[in-house]
Amino acid sequence: MGPDSIAIVPPINPALSVANFGGGFGVSLLGDTSCSTATQICASAMTCPLAHSAKIHNVGTDIEESRGGKDMCEELKVITSDSLEQRLAAGEPIVVVDVRDDWEYEDQHIPGSLLLPLEELEDRHASELEKDDPIVVVCQHGARSEEAAQYLTSVGYLDVSTLDGGLVTYRGDLDP
Repeated sequence: MGPDSIAIVPPINPALSVANFGGGFGVSLLGDTSCSTATQICASAMTCPLAHSAKIHNVGTDIEESRGGKDMCEELKVITSDSLEQRLAAGEPIVVVDVRDDWEYEDQHIPGSLLLPLEELEDRHASELEKDDPIVVVCQHGARSEEAAQYLTSVGYLDVSTLDGGLVTYRGDLDP
């Protein structure tokens, strides 16, 4: 096994599946597995110096909970590209908040999304967003949107998700 490889012992719980994906760890919950059990495994995985993220995926749904080090099952929701595209096409009242820089947004963005760069979020969120709106935060690869979603959740927004993998995974229409 090379220096960038990590071996994970067989699952502690047969209803859990653990995988390494490029320095991150995926924990799949199969059936009625305790979320706290999966959270403990992810928290342990994050102690590895090669790990940069840990993610829990509830098999059979399109929502994932993701977070390194805190209670991942309650803090941050993640929505898949397919689910976001379907919900937007169905006309669901979702506020898509793009936290990238102006030049990135001008290059391409989800039609109808609100540009609210991460560095401006703290100053502008109260005047631009409603606490009970369903919000999906997006960025290029997902890191900035996670940070923004964590912030919005911490200041009382009730329904905040991030786009899993960022806009690079989004297969819907993008405006240039």
